[in-house]
Amino acid sequence: TSSVFGDLSSTCIGTITPTATSSKILITFSTCTYGPVNSWTMALFKSVGGGGYSQLAADFAEIEGASNSVSGTLIQYLDSPSTTSELIYRPYWKTSGSTLTIQQSSTQAALQVWEILA
Repeated sequence: TSSVFGDLSSTCIGTITPTATSSKILITFSTCTYGPVNSWTMALFKSVGGGGYSQLAADFAEIEGASNSVSGTLIQYLDSPSTTSELIYRPYWKTSGSTLTIQQSSTQAALQVWEILA
């Protein structure tokens, strides 16, 4: 059981450097998960200019259901970073059980980031 977020998908990282401080960043994350857990929570975290990671807004996905089930997840978030420093986005997870498998059944997890000029 975990009450803190952990980085379980270090291959899903989105990096972008905005060209203007007025730009918005659209983040899209999708994956399929499986695990003997009754619930799990996912949130997106961001690093600005190589600093530490902080959570964006509230938790993005809170899934509760039967153990040993497959769940598809698609998250979209529009960030307003107000910077031209490098931004790194990544998903973090916490569970009510011991194991959560990301990219279940040979599906691919994907995190994409796009700059939207304002």
